[in-house]
Amino acid sequence: MPKVVRLTGIGGSRIGMHDIMSSRVSTVGSHPSCDLVLKDQLILARHAEIWQALERWFVKPLDPKAAVFVNSQPIVTQGRLNDGDLVTFGSVTFQVAITTVAEQAVGQSAPRPRSNIPYLGEYLVQHGIVEEQHIAQALERQKHLQLQGRRIDLGEVLYELGYVSRHQLAQAIRAQQSDFFEQFRD
Repeated sequence: MPKVVRLTGIGGSRIGMHDIMSSRVSTVGSHPSCDLVLKDQLILARHAEIWQALERWFVKPLDPKAAVFVNSQPIVTQGRLNDGDLVTFGSVTFQVAITTVAEQAVGQSAPRPRSNIPYLGEYLVQHGIVEEQHIAQALERQKHLQLQGRRIDLGEVLYELGYVSRHQLAQAIRAQQSDFFEQFRD
């Protein structure tokens, strides 16, 4: 079965956000053409690559000035990514999860999500921060931006549209993380 890298933001501008790297080579940088676009002053346009060889995952800086760390160790040429590692690009830190993706037979439909609203949107609605119509408008805007080649998170779109403040977003993400980690306590 194929493996993917799931990056979970734990520091910097991507806290609580998830990104999946499933291509053999994925670029990380501030340019909209990158597979993972990071809005950070320390991120170069084409900052780093995450790539796969023989079911192992690696990261390498694309510029000598690119700040890339694995488990707080600077990466100059390339570094291997293992499950549970911390990878940092500029000031944005992710926890690495290497997972197996189940392939599905041709013609078989994928399992349906519990709703068509992303988890953050669902959380914001449940806590009375925004209304469902705001989420729908933000999703439409997000889709429009993706067609233009821009990858932008739902929270950022909601902020740009004026539906939430940065404080409300940060508070919702922290509460959502707390709820998530509460599942694993004894």
